[in-house]
Amino acid sequence: MKVVLIKSPKFLAPILRAVFKIEKVKSET
Repeated sequence: MKVVLIKSPKFLAPILRAVFKIEKVKSET
């Protein structure tokens, strides 16, 4: 995950944030 964040272009940042949020919500439920 960390490597993907470092290698990903700037326009992917919001997408990765959204995915991270979704995963966090899934783990909480």
